[in-house]
Amino acid sequence: MIFTYLYIGGIIMNKIQVNIIVGFVLVLLVAMFLWFQSTQSVSNQLLEPLLITSDESESSLLGVGVKESIEEPEVHEIEIIYVDLKGAVAKPGVYALPLGSRLFDVIEMAGGLLPDAATQSLNQALLLNDQMLIYIFTHEEYAAEEEENMKLLSIVEEDSGLLSQQAQLVNINKANASELETLPGIGPKKASAILQFRQENGSFKGIEGLLEVSGIGQKTFDQLAPFITVD
Repeated sequence: MIFTYLYIGGIIMNKIQVNIIVGFVLVLLVAMFLWFQSTQSVSNQLLEPLLITSDESESSLLGVGVKESIEEPEVHEIEIIYVDLKGAVAKPGVYALPLGSRLFDVIEMAGGLLPDAATQSLNQALLLNDQMLIYIFTHEEYAAEEEENMKLLSIVEEDSGLLSQQAQLVNINKANASELETLPGIGPKKASAILQFRQENGSFKGIEGLLEVSGIGQKTFDQLAPFITVD
């Protein structure tokens, strides 16, 4: 029998011994590879439930948060105003109402209008404001108020007419010939006479001084009087 010997690292081995060692190394490598694969598989199986549970928990938490935010009711603070209602209502007084209320709302809270309440000029759709004072007239009070307003209107019209008339008055101490000729009964000749008199005698002390001007008599003066002044 012939044996072949190999010299490896200072050790003499035959071919059979070498084959045994190589086979043992291969088996060891395969065993290590299989062990590594089984370890990875077990690790993945252990981690997978944890990842799924984590994702489900996160989704659950997000879902609860969204649900709670959707179901949470919004709270709006109502602004209150105070209105003082007086006059022809059943229960005059100060009433608290929500902002945006109308006059008919506070009238209803006050028990409604009295039978003699004057409603002809009452705007029950009036928008109310805070600290508002509202007085509801009776028919008698409304009539008296209307009469007083008419008197005031008449006085204002009279004053306006007087001011308008005063604004149109011609000052005979300052007017030139053209302005004097705008007066009734005054032509170029009489206007010239007025200017000459004023130049010779100075300013008129009063409108009656025109009677001293040549050519102006009482009748002419009476026509001029409402339209002239010395102020």
